[in-house]
Amino acid sequence: MRKLKTKRILAMVLVIIVVVFILSLVFRNEKDAWLCQNNEWVRQGNPSEEKPTDPCTKGILVTSFEECADANYSIAESYPRQCRTPGDKVFIENIGNIHKKADIIQLNNPYPNQIIESPLSISGQAKRSWFSEGEFPVKLFDENEKEIAVAVGMNSEGLEVGLEEFVSFEVVLEFKTPKTSRGFLTLEKNDPSILRQSSGQADSGQVPSGLTENFDGLRIPIRFKK
Repeated sequence: MRKLKTKRILAMVLVIIVVVFILSLVFRNEKDAWLCQNNEWVRQGNPSEEKPTDPCTKGILVTSFEECADANYSIAESYPRQCRTPGDKVFIENIGNIHKKADIIQLNNPYPNQIIESPLSISGQAKRSWFSEGEFPVKLFDENEKEIAVAVGMNSEGLEVGLEEFVSFEVVLEFKTPKTSRGFLTLEKNDPSILRQSSGQADSGQVPSGLTENFDGLRIPIRFKK
């Protein structure tokens, strides 16, 4: 009887030791650690590791301006805008080649990364040398660079002006909203025969001819309204 009682006591002591050991590990891990709170690293206790340099985004890895902005990090209102993470990584907003092409074509609407919906009014100015027989193709792509719509931009001032003079243009593009949330708009300097073949709504299986290696035009990123 006495031996049975002794065994029970020893068993209870062993269980208590194991429980205390486990609790001490849990307590130590929670006490001494860097915690991600409100997108910032916060010291708790006395962690042996240095403060993490990776962005604190609760499991979301920041690899682009959009992800940085979605994490509510600091954005400098420059042009293009810049987003900085707590780890001092800087991501620059993609605005396409709108600056590179500004000396020959300028876009009033839409602007880069604008949220768009159908019908989309597109307007701006371009040198007359941009137009082929007074026209040029305007194309819309989804994020996977699949062509979803095509329209024709028209020279509103005729062919009498000089080739180096800017003339205004305006075109309305109708499209079906794709599954992707982002896409691209292109205004191309193209061959008139290709232009006449491609005008109208794009076929669902059509290869995006506007994004070939020979592409010469203005290209900006856009976002689709959902």
